[in-house]
Amino acid sequence: MPEIWLPSAERVQGAQNAGAFTGDPWRGLLHTTEGSRLSGALNTFRGSHNWPHFIVDPIQKRFVQCLALDVAGRALRDGNRNNCIQIELVGQASGTPDWSQGTLYFLALIMRQIEALVPIPRVSTLDFIAYPQPRPRRNVRLSNAEWRVYTGWCGHQHAPSRNTHGDPGAINIAFLLDPINHILPQDILEGHLSALAIDATRLHLFTIRSGRLNHDAWSAPNIDVAELDIQAINGTTRLFPWAQPQAIRQTLNGALHTWVVSVGRPETDNVAGRPWQLIAFRQEEKSWKLDTQLPILTPSVDPEIGCAAVSRAPEMIEICFAGPADQNGDVTLYNTTLTGQQSWTQRAQIAAPDSSFAPLRSHGMVTVSHTPGQVDLFVVNRRDSGLYQLSSSRAGQWQGPVRVGGSQLAASSHGQLATVSRELNTIDVFVVGKASTDADWRLYNVWWRSQDGWGSEAAPHTQFIGGAAVPPQPMAGVGAISRGPDVVDVFIVGRNDRRLYTAGWERQRNFWTQFHQIGGDRIEVLSIDAVVSRTPESIDVIVTDLHTNVSITTITTTSGAATPFVALPSIQVNDVRHPVRRLRERLQQQRPQLRQQTEAASDVTPQSSELIRGLQLLMKRIASDYPSPETATDVDAINADLDQYTV
Repeated sequence: MPEIWLPSAERVQGAQNAGAFTGDPWRGLLHTTEGSRLSGALNTFRGSHNWPHFIVDPIQKRFVQCLALDVAGRALRDGNRNNCIQIELVGQASGTPDWSQGTLYFLALIMRQIEALVPIPRVSTLDFIAYPQPRPRRNVRLSNAEWRVYTGWCGHQHAPSRNTHGDPGAINIAFLLDPINHILPQDILEGHLSALAIDATRLHLFTIRSGRLNHDAWSAPNIDVAELDIQAINGTTRLFPWAQPQAIRQTLNGALHTWVVSVGRPETDNVAGRPWQLIAFRQEEKSWKLDTQLPILTPSVDPEIGCAAVSRAPEMIEICFAGPADQNGDVTLYNTTLTGQQSWTQRAQIAAPDSSFAPLRSHGMVTVSHTPGQVDLFVVNRRDSGLYQLSSSRAGQWQGPVRVGGSQLAASSHGQLATVSRELNTIDVFVVGKASTDADWRLYNVWWRSQDGWGSEAAPHTQFIGGAAVPPQPMAGVGAISRGPDVVDVFIVGRNDRRLYTAGWERQRNFWTQFHQIGGDRIEVLSIDAVVSRTPESIDVIVTDLHTNVSITTITTTSGAATPFVALPSIQVNDVRHPVRRLRERLQQQRPQLRQQTEAASDVTPQSSELIRGLQLLMKRIASDYPSPETATDVDAINADLDQYTV
């Protein structure tokens, strides 16, 4: 039996394991390292040899695998061999209750990848209690007999016998098991982004921050432009932070429009557990409008798989998405079409799950149009990890699913596909996968040509590209772009160093180059967010780093040279405008309660008023040190609110 390793984890081979598993029910167990650095945890385990399977730093967005999943770890005093997959979380057990939803979501993604490889049920029947534990103390530790039959997720505090530790504390296990139904977008600063090339010098960037859609512009060479106005309509919705916004430009009725489509829900319905819908913003000339029809036609969609938008033909936009997951976690694929009449069609079913096919929600979907009127949709199949195509030559009519790339190619459990059509009647799809003969995960190119399709099962149109020296990080996604019929460029993040790499294909040479690094060593890349070409001689690659800040590198295609990464300050997660805006919104939301409490507190002291005036001075200093129209407006509104609570 081959060793089981996560495709997205860095590998640091632990020197010792506890041997074979006993064959008991599977469980996953969470520890905390009680330290602040992943490197420090590695040094500790190198000395003690008490290796877990994983060390995860969910705050810094890094994780390493130390042992294969088919052998037992050594991080427990007893119970290691009872089919227990062990994760050490960098941090203190006392601090896990305060971890942000963004931090927890990263950990949840890793748990889902483990569940895809070993059959740990996505449940927990145990209470996770605080550590150190307040009095009166509770005993949540399992007996030896209970431990042997337990299955699901647990903590070190639940392990039996000679185990005495209380980690991971009162971590939010409900969120980790079902983040989709617990996420509140306003509490998550970070989010995905999309980009459009407007002309030879300008990019427009659409970024999700705290559930809001931000619209910024960047101009070459490296001029960060102030935020553009989308706020007038943005206040009515909250977007799912990790659904990639789809930006597309299309002419409808003779006018050029920009559309941004994502998954979200109305502000009035923004509570945990409420359904998600498709949300669309449309810009005509300089005016933005919120599409009111699309959410009605898509009353409940799956945010995890997201959506994909493509121009099917002139005057026509196609959006593919999935309905909500059923009790088995399977989803049905749908689409809706916008024509020149500016009216969306009723959703039409593309494919329903059955015993042989169900879209893998954690791998997203991509669309491409290789001929006017034709749309092809690509997903990974949950049943067999294969790459599948669904095709439509007419709006509302679909064929498939059909497996492409051959039966030997299996995609990673998490990631994002990429696809391009470099000329009429050609499709290239890029996926991080593994063939039966591969020792490690690689980037594969699967292609279709009108003359011979996808090849045959004996000789599928499939090849791994870029060489084997740089294994890709599938969670970072894949970027691909075609600047014309004769050239394709692809981009990955290295799994072990988090650097950005590229490889290219040219018709004249008819082979793929090896991966080489671009952008420099200044940042470690979390995700590839957008790849755009403003001119035939340039490519812009926009990435998010491990600190969830956004940077850009530009490649001059004639020389192959790339600029070092340059930060885009106006859309950084740590930009002061975001917490200032959040404070303003919270004060507005809490205004009735605060007024009532102030009126009831007849003994409000002068010291309280002094504290509020100090906060007002601090807000004015922020507006002075970080000048922007948005910050000034928000600070004025905050201080006006605070005036009401002074005496």
